[in-house]
Amino acid sequence: MGSASFLNVDNYLSSRKFDRTPLQPSLERVNFKFMDVRLSAKFGYTPNKTDEYSFSIISQNADKDIASAIYLG
Repeated sequence: MGSASFLNVDNYLSSRKFDRTPLQPSLERVNFKFMDVRLSAKFGYTPNKTDEYSFSIISQNADKDIASAIYLG
């Protein structure tokens, strides 16, 4: 059995109540994106009615680019 997932987000919208600044001029969040990839597999073996063996592998890779600028205006 196996599975795979891929999530890629380039931006998101801030609240309409958000006070805009020169560093964040629009509702679309500046310098915010992330990517996440996850793969998993499980192998099983049942040699008889009373024994069961399984082996699982999980791999996850994430890349985050989140703004951390401070505006002192």
